[in-house]
Amino acid sequence: MSKNQNLVRQFADLINGVWTAPIGSALPSATAAPVPGVWPTGWSEVGWLTDGTITDIENYNETNKYGQAGVLVSVLRNQAVKQYQIEAMETNATTAGLLRPNAAVATTGETDEVQTVTISGTPTGGTIPLTLPGYGTYSAVYNVPTATLQTALRSAFGIPGLTVTGTAGTSYVVTFVGAGDVPTMQTNGGSLTGGSSPNAAVAVTTPGANGVNSFNLLPNTSRNLRYFGLDVVSGGIYRKLVLTNTEAIRNGNVAYTSTDDTVYPMTLNCYIDSQSRWGYEVNNDPNLASGLFT
Repeated sequence: MSKNQNLVRQFADLINGVWTAPIGSALPSATAAPVPGVWPTGWSEVGWLTDGTITDIENYNETNKYGQAGVLVSVLRNQAVKQYQIEAMETNATTAGLLRPNAAVATTGETDEVQTVTISGTPTGGTIPLTLPGYGTYSAVYNVPTATLQTALRSAFGIPGLTVTGTAGTSYVVTFVGAGDVPTMQTNGGSLTGGSSPNAAVAVTTPGANGVNSFNLLPNTSRNLRYFGLDVVSGGIYRKLVLTNTEAIRNGNVAYTSTDDTVYPMTLNCYIDSQSRWGYEVNNDPNLASGLFT
């Protein structure tokens, strides 16, 4: 076999990500092609990570055994340790929940923002781009069902409590549950077709207001076992790692400073599950297919 420089990879794509869900949630298929950023309902993303900080660590305790004349005859290997180190950059509910698993947050005075997307001109085709500045963008089919739009916007904006009601193809009432004051969604009807001068607009029905959050600062010595998932991408090569019995442990200092971004360093400690595994990986790399190595 000759050397192939195309197989030297850098897994540092923009769509790399770390996701988590309570144990018992739906797991990604072990046979379907992996799609970065697509995880089952109930999974939430940690958010932005610092550059190059998904670090895979695997260690064993090794004891050398020697025979006559001090010759090494065997190595006893045990105490396997599997960890991933990450550095989260976003101060969001997922990151805070992982770092403070025993903190019960009480919120008072929060008002959910409600925005209505109105479609005029009776279009018969095309899409409606919906952008929540600072959160994300989703392009919806002109008559997308409300339930479908709700699922899509939850994923695109990273707001798990968001709801969508209304009448498909006419108006969509988007309630940003638990998000407080959010920017106004941006849209246009430039890609709508048919009808009479079709257009789309967004109006704030109920302005949101941020509440006051309070919680106790408590030491945490108990386990906080969860599912974790990692998307690592190199061009068109997708690796989806699913860790099925894992907890996040803060492993460093958090600096609040004006000279740099705040970073939350965490170690993901992996424990074996009921199948005596740390988890499983799904990838689409043809160079790792079965039968290529014996």
